[in-house]
Amino acid sequence: MSGRPKPTWIRVGDLGDVRMGKQLSPLATSRADQSPYLRVANVFEDRIDYSDVKSMHFSPAEREVLGLKPGDILLNEGQGSIALLGSSALYEDPGMEHYFQNTLIRFRPGPELDGAYAQEIFKQWRRTGEFARVARGTSIAHLGADRFASMQFPWIPLPKQRDVVARLEVLDSSAALAAAELHKTEQLRQAIVNSQVARLPHDSRLADNLLVAPQSGYSPREVPSRTGNYVLGLGCLTPSGFSPAHVKNAPTSIAQRPELLRENDLLISRANGSRALVGLVGRYRDVGGPCIYPDLMMRLRLRSNLNPAYAEEVLRAPTVRAQILTEARGTSGILKITSSIVSNLMIPVPTPEVQQHVVDLLGAPSMKVAALRAEIHRLAELRKALLDVLLPHPLSMHSIKEPAIIGA
Repeated sequence: MSGRPKPTWIRVGDLGDVRMGKQLSPLATSRADQSPYLRVANVFEDRIDYSDVKSMHFSPAEREVLGLKPGDILLNEGQGSIALLGSSALYEDPGMEHYFQNTLIRFRPGPELDGAYAQEIFKQWRRTGEFARVARGTSIAHLGADRFASMQFPWIPLPKQRDVVARLEVLDSSAALAAAELHKTEQLRQAIVNSQVARLPHDSRLADNLLVAPQSGYSPREVPSRTGNYVLGLGCLTPSGFSPAHVKNAPTSIAQRPELLRENDLLISRANGSRALVGLVGRYRDVGGPCIYPDLMMRLRLRSNLNPAYAEEVLRAPTVRAQILTEARGTSGILKITSSIVSNLMIPVPTPEVQQHVVDLLGAPSMKVAALRAEIHRLAELRKALLDVLLPHPLSMHSIKEPAIIGA
């Protein structure tokens, strides 16, 4: 298949069965003979979580109609977050029967539609806002079975559908292998950190090893064209350190600001909605021009007694992360750490020789982690590019005047 296949636009409801589940009620949950059902809390994009499945009564007629079969696709019908509306997953046989609540829509593909291909289209619709566009509601957005069934689906012949899926599966398989290897390498790396850092006495305040107190950055307005001057995005700090993947163009005036970064400056995130992401640490590397850091980061400038590479590892170690998370405070779901909290962190500061020994032990696994993360990012970008070529672009249902018929 070369290029993007030309689709025939057909109503979703003409390509398969669209059905809402059973409404939850006190009577259904109090009666005997209950059966497990899935709800919004169980369905994530490309994943169904069976760890917290509820039960209620389904009559024999309801069991006949609302039973799930392998190959069914479940979609979130109502969501408080418009970005998550329509999140979907293929139902595979988990070893026991399941039914579904009316917070989900079940789509059962017909004989002319490959379920994996349909799932890729639905994921595209969620990402590109097609589901959000047809949704109705105020505090909770509802997709609606009728509106979903009326959406125009880009149908292509089955062999082409399966070709699209096969190409994507090759990339997904490579990404899964890289992710598994990354997990093993990170575990090895963490074991080294635990064995080398945790045993050292944490008897030195971080502030006593800094040239100045931790300082927050500055966030200028991003400029549309390249100036050769940059500001880091918060995404540049990752669980494995600094990554220049979220660098923005900045005005030339930033080159005179005190927040200008130098090689080996340590950066720490001071606020985030996720507990796992507050207090992330990374060692700055040159991005090709003058660069500053945003106000959601703090900069740590070290005294000469502290090896920057060692300090980066120590501040990511579980013993220090525990201190950060114990002291972090927040409202409205945002956790924050202050300059004072960071200054008072207790860290181990052994001799320069011991510091270098720790860095050397971590060198090989750290390089492998960085390489695997780069490979996973490359595969994700390649998948996006392939989707753009292989899958038809979303098309507003309002631009379709008459429904198409397969084979017409």
